[in-house]
Parts: sequence; C-alpha cells; structure tokens
Amino acid sequence: MDIVRILESVGLSELESKIYYVLFNTGSTPVGRIIKKAGLHRGTAYQIINRLIKKGLVKKTIKDSMSYYEAEDPRVLIEIINAKKKQLNTILPKLIGKKQFSKQDQEIQVYSWARGMKSVCERILRELDEKDYLCSFGAEGSFGKIVGNYATTWNERLTNKKIKIKRILNRSLKNKVPTYFKAAKGLYKINKDEFPTPIGTLIYKDTVVLFVWNGNPPIAILIKNEENAKGYKNQFDLMWSDSEKIKIN
Repeated sequence: MDIVRILESVGLSELESKIYYVLFNTGSTPVGRIIKKAGLHRGTAYQIINRLIKKGLVKKTIKDSMSYYEAEDPRVLIEIINAKKKQLNTILPKLIGKKQFSKQDQEIQVYSWARGMKSVCERILRELDEKDYLCSFGAEGSFGKIVGNYATTWNERLTNKKIKIKRILNRSLKNKVPTYFKAAKGLYKINKDEFPTPIGTLIYKDTVVLFVWNGNPPIAILIKNEENAKGYKNQFDLMWSDSEKIKIN
C-alpha cells in the first residue's frame, strides 16, 4: 500500500505527505534527521513542517534548546476531512440549485475510464424511481471487465430499488451470461442477430446512455433529450419483439 499516495489523495501535497510519513515512522525527531530521511533542503523542510503544524498534523517540542517534531495522531486526518465535508455541505444546496436552473432541453455528458462508468451508473440510480423502466441492448459483457465487482453491486441496487429491467443481450452471451447480470431481476432476451451490437445502450425516462467499451479510453455518452429517448425506445421495442426470451435468474 502506497501510504504517501493515499495521504495525497485526502488533500496533502506530495512533500507534506512525505514528511508526515517520515515523522510517523521516526517519532519525535530533530529537523536534521527529517531532511536526511525526506531528501529535502533545510528551508523547504521548515516550510513544509510549519504547514503541517498549522494543519494540526505535527507538533513541535523543545528539548535542551533543540526543536523536535512529531506526527500527531493520524485520526486528525479524519477530522480535517470531516471539516472540509461540512464546508462543502454548506454550499452544496446552492450549487445543486444553480445546476438545476441551468438545465436546458438537451444535456450531453461524456464519462471515461472505470471511474466515469461508475459515475454515470450512480447518476442512473439517482434518477430512477421505484418501478421505473430501464431498458438496454447491446450488452456483451464488457461492463464487468472494466468496473469489476461494482457491476454486481450496481445490478443488486437496481433490484433493491425495484427498477423494472428489460435487457437484450448480444447473441454471443447466450450460453455464457456474466454472473453480474444475474444480480438484477428482470426480463432478458437474446438478440437473434448473429452480428453483435458494438455499443451498449441504456434507455430510461428522457435519457439515453451509450457505452463505447472498445474505445481508448472506454467512454459513456449520456444524452438527456425526450425526443431522442423516444426514438431509441421505439428501436428497443422493435428489437424486443423480435428477440428470443432467456431465463437467467
């Protein structure tokens, strides 16, 4: 586990993370030893140490006229994160209000990589209400390869929210349906067409999400437009009527 990188991810700079971790391992120590361990110039080390002191992550003591520095309890990091979370919560309603106010008749968002795929899936869950329909076609098993265990978790959450699911899978999956699909209760069919649909398509309410799995990076394109969604839903209904029913759960 790269602890320095994790410290950076919660808001410390690279050098702050490095020095904090040095102090965490060495205990109370003079600045000379910190400089040697971290490989920094004296002036830079003092600047970083003072920043960590202001953040409450390092404390200074004087022994025999010499300054010693020591890392505070690491749980202070949680307190810092919680304080930032409280600050964010105070402005969140205003930010959400501005976003809703600025929405137009059509919205297009592009998401990339595994993190982006998860973000768009979380949005779908937020926007779907109990007993709403989620229709999809072009499923060919790439979702699980990109997001891992999240694929199963997401499908379980769809079921827990009582979303009505209708899926048309590519014919290539007829005898090897990925296990994460089985986590979502719904109606499933197999496309009779031998040619796989290269793009995964999800349709719900006034929104269509196109998943381009073989891109570099893989992307999801969300299009929020009522007329566009109706067109895709009509296409789905035609495919559904001509597809072969399959039981997977």
